[in-house]
Amino acid sequence: MSVNPNYLPQEIEEVFLCPWCKSRDWEAWSSQYDHFPPVKCKQCGVVFLSRRLNELGRKNFYKNYLQGHEAPERLAPRLKMYKQEFELIRPLVPSGNILDVGCGSGRFLRLFPPENYRRFGVEYGQEAANAAKNDLGKENVFSGGLLEADFPDGMFDLIIFRGVLEHLAEPREVLEKACLILKKNGYIFITSMPNLDSICAEVYRNKWTQHRELEHIIHFGKSHFRLFFQEHFFREVLDKELYWETPYAHPEEDILEVAEAIKAKKANCPIEKVSPAFWGNILCMVFKKL
Repeated sequence: MSVNPNYLPQEIEEVFLCPWCKSRDWEAWSSQYDHFPPVKCKQCGVVFLSRRLNELGRKNFYKNYLQGHEAPERLAPRLKMYKQEFELIRPLVPSGNILDVGCGSGRFLRLFPPENYRRFGVEYGQEAANAAKNDLGKENVFSGGLLEADFPDGMFDLIIFRGVLEHLAEPREVLEKACLILKKNGYIFITSMPNLDSICAEVYRNKWTQHRELEHIIHFGKSHFRLFFQEHFFREVLDKELYWETPYAHPEEDILEVAEAIKAKKANCPIEKVSPAFWGNILCMVFKKL
């Protein structure tokens, strides 16, 4: 089988069980892909990679992830997004203990004023974790994954998953731990995350801008989170469409591009261009623990 030549065989693993529901029953999601085949679980409907980087490969990949993630041309619009998302969550959680899972260098956490919030982070990438520790304090940032972090049950008023769940090999287990360490009446904020229910995901498949085979190893729709949090006694309190107010939105151009892709798909022609930013691509949801 072909694998990415930039990675060694010992950095790759085959995935036989759905990472969300553990089913073995899945089908191809896209006939076109580079090295890591995306498949769709017939049981729960998530899309995941049936071949992916293993723990060693992920550690090597994320070791220097911060350099690309905070490149100047990418950072400026992201900082605008941070402010928008902060303004969404601040009225719900005006103070308290907050945890950002996958906090990167801590830039999003910095928007939460320290006089109102005790700020904690978890970060898998070593370079990013070191940067966050320098800014937020070594004692407030755990280097590694949430499952290895030692936080007491009921500690947090808010837990943030900003563009992180799609990177995780064990997303259900991570969310279950988040439910435990969240206080009663606390909030889980899932934002800037690929939305499998989007038009672009359906039309573009492997050319969807949110499908990145080295890092986005699983895709969810809103219904996956609604069912999960209902089962864990949470109530949905926010479902926000982010596209229109973002620096990534160019509605007229984006609509024309997507329309051309739809025509190509209907004609059974390959779609060559990666999808633009578009309405529905990203989900932003908040759930409250009852």
